[in-house]
Amino acid sequence: MASRSLRTSAYLQHNSPLASIFLQHINTSILLSQRHSPRAYSTDTSDALTTAKPRNNRLNPPTSTLPPPLVIAPKQPDQSTFRTLLNQGKGYLTFYKTGAQAIFSNLKLTREPQELVDKEYNGAVYEAVRDRKFSRADYQLLLRFSHDIKRIPVFALIFLVCGEFTPLIVFAVSSVVPYTCRVPRQIELDREKIEARRKESFRNLTTPYVPGKELETEQILHISSSLGLSSKMFEHIGGLQPGVMSKLLAGRVARRVEYLQTDDKLIRRDGVLSELEEREVAIACTERGIDVVGRSEEQLREALEKWMAASKTTPVERLLLTRPNVWPVPAKKKN
Repeated sequence: MASRSLRTSAYLQHNSPLASIFLQHINTSILLSQRHSPRAYSTDTSDALTTAKPRNNRLNPPTSTLPPPLVIAPKQPDQSTFRTLLNQGKGYLTFYKTGAQAIFSNLKLTREPQELVDKEYNGAVYEAVRDRKFSRADYQLLLRFSHDIKRIPVFALIFLVCGEFTPLIVFAVSSVVPYTCRVPRQIELDREKIEARRKESFRNLTTPYVPGKELETEQILHISSSLGLSSKMFEHIGGLQPGVMSKLLAGRVARRVEYLQTDDKLIRRDGVLSELEEREVAIACTERGIDVVGRSEEQLREALEKWMAASKTTPVERLLLTRPNVWPVPAKKKN
């Protein structure tokens, strides 16, 4: 999701009238529904977890950048199949509306940091980060909103046509779904697919990393596959026909490496790993090629801590080309 230049608010206003109309419609419907039901999902950046520690709002982005809870009414003993399916459809419909309304809220939250990037840095978000104008929360907010708003036009069309049947369509095409509108099972399935591709790619990887040398095609394909940066077909074409396709893959890999380097620095600067919330830990691990399916929060935190320790002295490319059990973690200094 990283990009040197972001145009989040402007994208909605000038490039996607369908997205603007859809979000306005969703925002109105949510506000009307809230007159009759309590609010179950917050987009306030000051929300805190039910823990003893206060929320680190410089480290953790707003909760509105994450999917809302999916609430499905339980089936009653004497309930018909039709009524059960109808209730499930209503639950998904509410979920998608709330997720879309979160994007509308994020549009408002991005205006101030986006104006700063546009006016002072000509859209170059990395330069603003370098000058310490942004917190990690601001950085992630801009990137996630940019990712989601680009997917609103296609998703809006599917949603408006299919309504309650939207899950049957979007489960097969996660790439067109904003992250705030992805149900838990969809996210889990996506992670399972990526981890399976990563496992297969590691089995086929034969080219070792050489410091100071440009990545070879096999290494670029491995990183792309293990992180899910492109489809299998795209990678297959890029591998068979070096040229434009392989350069596109190399560009995606380079942007992901730059993003991870920046995010690592911001995590160290704006907090400590223990302050990173559970879902943020899982996202950070997924982005770094760390398996998350079936692992506990404690295991994920340990793996992420190992990455953070290794990335202080080891190039990100090397970490992505080796398994976590061989990452060179510096020895802790003795007191």
